[in-house]
Amino acid sequence: MSNIEGNFVTYKSITETENTTSINANTLDGHGSNYYATANSVTTLGDRVTTNETNISSLQENIANINVVPTNHSETVLTSQDLNNYNTLSAIGWYYAAGDNTVVNKPSGVDAFGLEVGRSATGWFYQILKSSNQNTNKIYIRNYDSSIATWSNWSRLVSDSELPPTPKTYSGILSSNSWATSGNYKTQTITIPGLRSSYSS
Repeated sequence: MSNIEGNFVTYKSITETENTTSINANTLDGHGSNYYATANSVTTLGDRVTTNETNISSLQENIANINVVPTNHSETVLTSQDLNNYNTLSAIGWYYAAGDNTVVNKPSGVDAFGLEVGRSATGWFYQILKSSNQNTNKIYIRNYDSSIATWSNWSRLVSDSELPPTPKTYSGILSSNSWATSGNYKTQTITIPGLRSSYSS
């Protein structure tokens, strides 16, 4: 081995020989140290490849564990389903029901409607329903708590036109000569102009 020039020596061969025989770098005409350095570089590169493979495997596991929320981007028609069952991640999306449907657990007095199902927190879902041909443009909302597996009652949003009028301030003394006797008490009814006595639900 006094002259290794012109011979093809693989890193593996050098490494195997190194493991079985004590080789003096000087016996390789000054090239031995280069081969050793190259062999060490290959070993280091192998460690890096192993590390990268571990990182890739870990990344793949993380991707697999991502909580993907499926979304129903296209509207699904409802005919006779139970709205109480739309309380999972897979149910998130948009729905609608045509007139004369027999959908269960929708708000009272509602026929055709559009529906949005979403998640508001971990274990919490909501439904927003907008009526169509009956109780037109009425919007209802309710929430689902998975810890007790219960939907809240439907609540209807009130429009501006349904709000009570702005309170009015009257000064002075209101009086009336119309008294009615009720037992040991006398009652008097006073009518204030512009004040509504009832509001529709």
